[in-house]
Amino acid sequence: MIQPGQFYAVSLGPGDPGLVTLRAQRILEEADTIWYPATVQPDGSVQSVALDILLECRLDETR
Repeated sequence: MIQPGQFYAVSLGPGDPGLVTLRAQRILEEADTIWYPATVQPDGSVQSVALDILLECRLDETR
């Protein structure tokens, strides 16, 4: 039987990593999976403000 989990939606604010709340930081650090919006550019690169914030906050975005 599948155990029910928890889903959190975390706002990363207006784009300044210094404004991420302590609770949001803790939730992201403890999350098994992190999904974030991104746009794939014509050259194949990925553009994402959320990813930039995750990286600046030293969070593992590969989960």
